[in-house]
Amino acid sequence: MSRIAITGAKGVVGRVLTEQLGGVHDIIPIDLPEIDILADPDKLKRVLEAADVVIHLAGVFGPKAEGKENWLSPHQDPINTRLFGMVMNMATTLAENHEQGPKQFIHASSIHVEDTLGFLGRNSGLLVAKPNEFMTEPASGYGRSKRAQEIAVRHLAPVFTRGAVSVRLGGVTSDNLPLQQHRRPEVLDHEQRVWLEHSDLGRLVENLIEQPRVGQYDVLYAISANDGRFHDTANNFTWQPQANSKDY
Repeated sequence: MSRIAITGAKGVVGRVLTEQLGGVHDIIPIDLPEIDILADPDKLKRVLEAADVVIHLAGVFGPKAEGKENWLSPHQDPINTRLFGMVMNMATTLAENHEQGPKQFIHASSIHVEDTLGFLGRNSGLLVAKPNEFMTEPASGYGRSKRAQEIAVRHLAPVFTRGAVSVRLGGVTSDNLPLQQHRRPEVLDHEQRVWLEHSDLGRLVENLIEQPRVGQYDVLYAISANDGRFHDTANNFTWQPQANSKDY
C-alpha cells in the first residue's frame, strides 16, 4: 500500500482516482477549502511529507470569458502555472531529502500538448508520446501550459527514486460516458476517439505505482481502446486499455 497525495482531489479526475485507488492505497486529498496550495505552503509541505506518491491534478479550467483555460481556447491562465510550480517545487525539495516525502511524481498532462483536432483533420497516422518531441504546435494556452510542465517534470525526474511520469490524459467524464452531443460534429467525433474510461485510468495509475522506473522519466498517452483512436498508447508499464467508446 502506498500513501498517495492527490492535488485537485475534488475534480473529475481526482474523484475517479480516489475511487479507483482508495480500496488499495491510502489517499491523501489536497483541495480547497481544506488545503490552499498557494496560500498555505506550510500545510502543503506537511501533507506531502507524509506521501509516497504525488499525483498532481490541480488546475482551474473553464470558459475563456471567465479568464480560464480550456483546450479550444488560446488563452492561458497563469494560476495553473503557479499551482504546478508550487507542488512540483515542494515535492522536489522533499524528495531530495530521501528520508521523507514523495518518491514518485505523477503529472497530469494532456493530449492537448499537441493540436489533436488539427492533426485528426490532416493526418491518418498516430500521435506518439516522446519526451520533449512533438508533431504539431499546440492550439491552446492549456496545451502550451502542459507542454511547459512536461519539460520541468522531465528535468526534475531524477530526484524521485521511483521516477516521474507525465500522463497525457484523454477525455475523462464525470458520468464515465463518452460525449454524446456537441454543436460541432468534428469535436464530437474527436471526443469519442479520445475518451478515457474510469477503470482504464485506474489500472494505468495502479501500474505506474506498482511498476516504478527508478529515477526515470516517462511520458505516455492515456486513452481507452476506442475505434478511430489516433494516439499510440505504448508504454513501459504493461498497461493495455480495454474499454471502447462505441460500446457506450
